[in-house]
Amino acid sequence: MLKNVHPQVADSGFDSFRQTAAACEGYLIERLLFSRIADSDTLDIGLRWGPEKPDITLSFQNVHHFSASGLPDVSAGPLDQITTTVLEPGDEPWPDGLEPGFHRSAELPPLLWFHVSGPVRISVLSSTAAAYIEARPSI
Repeated sequence: MLKNVHPQVADSGFDSFRQTAAACEGYLIERLLFSRIADSDTLDIGLRWGPEKPDITLSFQNVHHFSASGLPDVSAGPLDQITTTVLEPGDEPWPDGLEPGFHRSAELPPLLWFHVSGPVRISVLSSTAAAYIEARPSI
């Protein structure tokens, strides 16, 4: 069972989500699920460490950009170098390394850029993000 411990929408900030995402270094990608729900692109990244730590799902809604390279499997190794950047509305250029295929503008909502580098590279740009952490019974 997973519990939503850090729901984040742009209006309330992304701080809790960013803390959880940073703690995911060392996890393996168990699944990537990209779907379209009610005219919104969504992405779920299922992460697994093993029995020592809870599973985590990073969920993105209103995805404006997604790219991945490298096969997200056990042979690729664990995630490393996870960064999250909040991009406020504005006409500035996109940060180095982010090329979503459209121009940045003041008309866009605040966006979260989730970026993983290493053997597996993932880039997600979305306006809504949530972290779900597996709930385990106390022993």
